[in-house]
Amino acid sequence: MASSLFNNGFKFAPQPPDLASVMAAVATLQEFRKNLLDLNIAQTRSLFKMGPGAFHFVTEAYNLARANPQLKPGFVDLDAFQQDLEAYEALRTITQGLSQPHDMANDTLLFIGARNYASARNCYKGFQDAAAMNLPGAALLVEILAPQFAGQGKSSAPPVTGDS
Repeated sequence: MASSLFNNGFKFAPQPPDLASVMAAVATLQEFRKNLLDLNIAQTRSLFKMGPGAFHFVTEAYNLARANPQLKPGFVDLDAFQQDLEAYEALRTITQGLSQPHDMANDTLLFIGARNYASARNCYKGFQDAAAMNLPGAALLVEILAPQFAGQGKSSAPPVTGDS
C-alpha cells in the first residue's frame, strides 16, 4: 500500500508567497494563544464536555433564565453566561475552521516523512549492498547509519567487509 501511495506523484511545493501567507497566519495564531487556556490532563478530565446535544441544553437554559430571571438561581450571572456562550460560538467556529487544514497538514507531514524514511532506508540498503561488494567507502556509510537500526530485528548489525 505504501509504495503505491508513494508513487502517486504528490509533491509538496507551495510557492514562497503562499508559505509566507501561511507563516503569517501561524504567527497570528501564536499571538492569539494569549487568549486561550492550556489545561493539563487532570483539568481536562474534570470538566463537563459540551457536545452538540449539551450545547442545545445550555442555550435553552440560558434563554429560559433570561426570560424568567425571577426563577434563576441568584448566583448565575446572565451577562457572564452570555459572554461565555458568545466565546464558545466564536471558538467553535475557529476550531472547526482549523480542524481540516490541521489534519491535512499532519497527513501531509506524515506522508512526506514516510516517503523520506523509505528513501533513506533504500539508500542504507544500497550502501549495505555496496559494502558487501567491498566498494570503497561503503562500509563507513553503513557504519554511520547502522545505529538507527540497533536493537531491531537481528541481534547485531550485519557483518560488513571492506574499507573503514
